[in-house]
Amino acid sequence: MEDGATHAVSKTNLFGPGLSAKQTQNLTRHYSIEKHVSKSFPPTFLFHTEDDDVVSVENAFRMDDALRAAGVCM
Repeated sequence: MEDGATHAVSKTNLFGPGLSAKQTQNLTRHYSIEKHVSKSFPPTFLFHTEDDDVVSVENAFRMDDALRAAGVCM
């Protein structure tokens, strides 16, 4: 959900309009699943295409990094 990797319209649709910077920051942290990965996270299969015109493949890369850092089976 962080800037640079998130589809902005989807983020606005999820969070709602007119939020303060602090509210947006808190919701971004809450909904950024890669920030909540731990060793107890279930085994995960990631699939994303690099030519997706809407959602950046950066999201899959970030999730992959978080899963590997936590030692989650993929």
